[in-house]
Amino acid sequence: MQKNKLKILLLFFAITMMMLAGGVLAQSETDDDPSSNPATTEALKDRVEKVVQEKKSFENNGQTKRGFVGQIERVSEETITVSNPKGTQVIPLNDRVSLIKNNKNIAVKDIEIEDSATVLGIQEKDAFTPVKIIFSENNIRSKPQLVLIGTLINIDDSRLTLETRKEAKKHQVILNNQTKYEDITEETVTKTDLFENMQLIIAGFITTNEETEVETKTARIIRALVEIE
Repeated sequence: MQKNKLKILLLFFAITMMMLAGGVLAQSETDDDPSSNPATTEALKDRVEKVVQEKKSFENNGQTKRGFVGQIERVSEETITVSNPKGTQVIPLNDRVSLIKNNKNIAVKDIEIEDSATVLGIQEKDAFTPVKIIFSENNIRSKPQLVLIGTLINIDDSRLTLETRKEAKKHQVILNNQTKYEDITEETVTKTDLFENMQLIIAGFITTNEETEVETKTARIIRALVEIE
Protein backbone atom coordinates (compact mmCIF):
# COMPACT_ATOMS: atom_id res chain seq x y z
CA MET A 1 0.00 0.00 0.00
CA GLN A 2 2.82 2.35 0.93
CA LYS A 3 4.57 1.47 -2.31
CA ASN A 4 1.47 2.42 -4.29
CA LYS A 5 1.26 5.77 -2.51
CA LEU A 6 4.92 6.40 -3.23
CA LYS A 7 4.48 5.60 -6.89
CA ILE A 8 1.50 7.94 -7.06
CA LEU A 9 3.49 10.72 -5.38
CA LEU A 10 6.45 10.19 -7.73
CA LEU A 11 4.12 10.24 -10.76
CA PHE A 12 2.45 13.40 -9.52
CA PHE A 13 5.87 15.01 -8.92
CA ALA A 14 7.06 14.01 -12.39
CA ILE A 15 3.96 15.45 -14.05
CA THR A 16 4.33 18.67 -12.07
CA MET A 17 7.98 19.04 -13.09
CA MET A 18 7.09 18.45 -16.74
CA MET A 19 4.42 21.13 -16.59
CA LEU A 20 6.84 23.58 -14.99
CA ALA A 21 9.52 22.81 -17.56
CA GLY A 22 7.02 23.29 -20.38
CA GLY A 23 6.03 26.66 -18.98
CA VAL A 24 9.66 27.78 -18.72
CA LEU A 25 10.36 26.57 -22.27
CA ALA A 26 7.29 28.36 -23.59
CA GLN A 27 8.35 31.53 -21.81
CA SER A 28 11.86 31.21 -23.26
CA GLU A 29 10.48 30.75 -26.77
CA THR A 30 8.25 33.74 -26.27
CA ASP A 31 11.18 35.84 -25.12
CA ASP A 32 13.29 34.71 -28.10
CA ASP A 33 10.58 35.55 -30.66
CA PRO A 34 10.25 39.35 -30.96
CA SER A 35 7.04 39.01 -32.93
CA SER A 36 5.32 37.37 -29.94
CA ASN A 37 6.38 40.13 -27.57
CA PRO A 38 3.78 42.94 -27.60
CA ALA A 39 6.30 45.61 -26.56
CA THR A 40 8.79 44.59 -29.24
CA THR A 41 6.07 44.40 -31.89
CA GLU A 42 4.85 47.89 -31.01
CA ALA A 43 8.39 49.26 -31.20
CA LEU A 44 8.92 47.72 -34.64
CA LYS A 45 5.59 49.10 -35.80
CA ASP A 46 6.53 52.61 -34.61
CA ARG A 47 9.88 52.38 -36.39
CA VAL A 48 8.31 51.29 -39.68
CA GLU A 49 5.70 54.03 -39.47
CA LYS A 50 8.45 56.60 -38.80
CA VAL A 51 10.39 55.51 -41.89
CA VAL A 52 7.24 55.64 -44.01
CA GLN A 53 6.36 59.10 -42.71
CA GLU A 54 9.88 60.37 -43.37
CA LYS A 55 9.69 59.08 -46.93
CA LYS A 56 6.27 60.65 -47.48
CA SER A 57 7.53 63.90 -45.99
CA PHE A 58 10.49 63.93 -48.38
CA GLU A 59 8.29 63.15 -51.38
CA ASN A 60 5.54 65.57 -50.42
CA ASN A 61 7.61 68.51 -49.30
CA GLY A 62 6.39 70.44 -52.35
CA GLN A 63 9.50 69.84 -54.45
CA THR A 64 9.25 67.99 -57.74
CA LYS A 65 11.58 67.66 -60.68
CA ARG A 66 10.37 69.54 -63.76
CA GLY A 67 11.57 69.96 -67.31
CA PHE A 68 10.22 71.66 -70.41
CA VAL A 69 11.29 72.63 -73.91
CA GLY A 70 10.99 76.07 -75.44
CA GLN A 71 12.55 78.64 -77.70
CA ILE A 72 14.69 81.58 -76.57
CA GLU A 73 12.93 84.91 -77.13
CA ARG A 74 15.04 87.29 -75.04
CA VAL A 75 18.34 87.16 -73.17
CA SER A 76 19.75 89.40 -70.45
CA GLU A 77 22.58 88.98 -67.96
CA GLU A 78 20.17 87.75 -65.28
CA THR A 79 17.29 86.07 -67.16
CA ILE A 80 16.21 84.37 -70.35
CA THR A 81 12.69 84.33 -71.73
CA VAL A 82 11.55 80.99 -73.12
CA SER A 83 8.37 80.48 -75.15
CA ASN A 84 6.43 77.32 -75.95
CA PRO A 85 2.81 76.51 -76.83
CA LYS A 86 1.79 77.06 -73.18
CA GLY A 87 3.11 80.62 -73.14
CA THR A 88 6.30 82.39 -72.09
CA GLN A 89 8.36 82.00 -68.93
CA VAL A 90 11.18 84.11 -67.56
CA ILE A 91 13.98 81.89 -66.23
CA PRO A 92 16.39 83.43 -63.68
CA LEU A 93 20.11 82.83 -64.23
CA ASN A 94 22.90 82.66 -61.66
CA ASP A 95 26.21 80.91 -61.07
CA ARG A 96 24.43 77.72 -59.92
CA VAL A 97 22.61 77.22 -63.24
CA SER A 98 24.55 75.10 -65.75
CA LEU A 99 24.36 76.42 -69.32
CA ILE A 100 25.29 73.77 -71.88
CA LYS A 101 25.51 73.81 -75.66
CA ASN A 102 27.18 71.20 -77.88
CA ASN A 103 28.15 69.29 -74.72
CA LYS A 104 30.16 72.28 -73.41
CA ASN A 105 29.54 74.85 -70.70
CA ILE A 106 28.79 78.27 -72.14
CA ALA A 107 28.38 81.80 -70.82
CA VAL A 108 25.20 83.88 -70.96
CA LYS A 109 26.67 85.93 -73.82
CA ASP A 110 26.80 82.75 -75.94
CA ILE A 111 23.03 82.17 -75.76
CA GLU A 112 21.39 83.00 -79.08
CA ILE A 113 17.87 84.18 -79.77
CA GLU A 114 15.63 81.41 -81.20
CA ASP A 115 17.87 78.62 -79.93
CA SER A 116 15.87 75.71 -78.57
CA ALA A 117 16.25 75.23 -74.82
CA THR A 118 15.61 72.22 -72.62
CA VAL A 119 15.14 73.61 -69.12
CA LEU A 120 15.58 71.25 -66.14
CA GLY A 121 14.99 72.21 -62.53
CA ILE A 122 12.94 71.96 -59.34
CA GLN A 123 9.33 73.09 -58.93
CA GLU A 124 8.35 74.07 -55.39
CA LYS A 125 4.75 75.25 -55.21
CA ASP A 126 4.61 78.24 -57.61
CA ALA A 127 8.39 78.77 -57.74
CA PHE A 128 10.60 77.14 -60.38
CA THR A 129 14.36 76.94 -59.78
CA PRO A 130 16.43 76.06 -62.87
CA VAL A 131 19.36 73.69 -62.44
CA LYS A 132 20.50 72.98 -66.00
CA ILE A 133 19.61 74.49 -69.39
CA ILE A 134 20.66 72.71 -72.58
CA PHE A 135 20.67 74.83 -75.73
CA SER A 136 20.49 73.68 -79.34
CA GLU A 137 20.51 75.44 -82.68
CA ASN A 138 18.24 72.72 -84.03
CA ASN A 139 14.53 73.09 -83.55
CA ILE A 140 13.58 70.23 -81.24
CA ARG A 141 9.92 71.17 -81.14
CA SER A 142 7.65 70.39 -84.07
CA LYS A 143 5.72 73.43 -85.25
CA PRO A 144 2.83 73.80 -87.67
CA GLN A 145 4.08 75.03 -91.02
CA LEU A 146 3.10 78.43 -92.38
CA VAL A 147 2.56 79.09 -96.09
CA LEU A 148 0.90 82.32 -97.26
CA ILE A 149 0.49 83.90 -100.69
CA GLY A 150 -0.78 87.43 -100.91
CA THR A 151 -0.20 91.16 -101.14
CA LEU A 152 2.13 93.09 -98.89
CA ILE A 153 0.13 95.75 -97.03
CA ASN A 154 2.88 97.19 -94.84
CA ILE A 155 6.23 96.23 -93.35
CA ASP A 156 8.49 97.47 -90.52
CA ASP A 157 11.55 96.21 -88.68
CA SER A 158 9.85 93.36 -86.81
CA ARG A 159 6.72 92.41 -88.74
CA LEU A 160 4.70 92.72 -91.90
CA THR A 161 1.04 92.54 -92.84
CA LEU A 162 0.04 90.32 -95.73
CA GLU A 163 -3.45 90.11 -97.26
CA THR A 164 -4.10 86.67 -98.73
CA ARG A 165 -5.70 86.33 -102.12
CA LYS A 166 -8.43 83.74 -101.56
CA GLU A 167 -9.52 84.68 -98.03
CA ALA A 168 -9.03 88.42 -98.32
CA LYS A 169 -7.69 88.10 -94.77
CA LYS A 170 -4.86 90.09 -93.24
CA HIS A 171 -2.09 88.20 -91.46
CA GLN A 172 0.48 89.65 -89.07
CA VAL A 173 3.82 87.89 -89.63
CA ILE A 174 6.86 88.21 -87.37
CA LEU A 175 10.27 88.98 -88.91
CA ASN A 176 13.60 88.25 -87.21
CA ASN A 177 17.30 87.91 -87.95
CA GLN A 178 16.77 84.42 -89.34
CA THR A 179 14.22 85.52 -91.94
CA LYS A 180 15.58 85.25 -95.49
CA TYR A 181 14.42 87.39 -98.42
CA GLU A 182 14.47 86.29 -102.08
CA ASP A 183 13.08 87.39 -105.42
CA ILE A 184 11.34 85.11 -107.90
CA THR A 185 14.68 83.88 -109.25
CA GLU A 186 15.70 82.85 -105.73
CA GLU A 187 18.33 85.56 -105.62
CA THR A 188 18.90 86.97 -102.13
CA VAL A 189 17.47 90.44 -101.57
CA THR A 190 17.05 92.65 -98.51
CA LYS A 191 13.99 93.59 -96.52
CA THR A 192 14.21 97.14 -97.84
CA ASP A 193 13.71 95.80 -101.37
CA LEU A 194 10.12 94.87 -100.51
CA PHE A 195 7.35 97.42 -101.05
CA GLU A 196 3.61 97.78 -100.59
CA ASN A 197 1.30 95.91 -103.00
CA MET A 198 4.12 93.50 -103.91
CA GLN A 199 2.99 89.88 -104.30
CA LEU A 200 4.77 87.57 -101.85
CA ILE A 201 5.03 83.94 -100.81
CA ILE A 202 5.85 83.46 -97.12
CA ALA A 203 7.02 80.19 -95.59
CA GLY A 204 7.56 79.77 -91.86
CA PHE A 205 5.94 78.31 -88.78
CA ILE A 206 3.07 78.93 -86.37
CA THR A 207 3.18 78.81 -82.59
CA THR A 208 0.00 78.80 -80.50
CA ASN A 209 -0.47 79.85 -76.90
CA GLU A 210 -2.62 77.03 -75.52
CA GLU A 211 -4.03 79.20 -72.75
CA THR A 212 -5.12 82.14 -74.90
CA GLU A 213 -5.27 80.23 -78.23
CA VAL A 214 -3.47 83.15 -79.87
CA GLU A 215 -1.40 82.20 -82.92
CA THR A 216 1.96 83.76 -83.72
CA LYS A 217 3.18 83.48 -87.33
CA THR A 218 6.92 83.74 -87.94
CA ALA A 219 8.50 84.01 -91.40
CA ARG A 220 11.54 81.97 -92.37
CA ILE A 221 11.57 82.70 -96.11
CA ILE A 222 9.87 85.58 -97.92
CA ARG A 223 9.93 85.37 -101.70
CA ALA A 224 8.79 88.15 -103.97
CA LEU A 225 6.87 87.03 -107.04
CA VAL A 226 8.80 89.49 -109.17
CA GLU A 227 12.42 89.87 -110.14
CA ILE A 228 14.17 92.58 -108.17
CA GLU A 229 16.96 94.49 -109.84
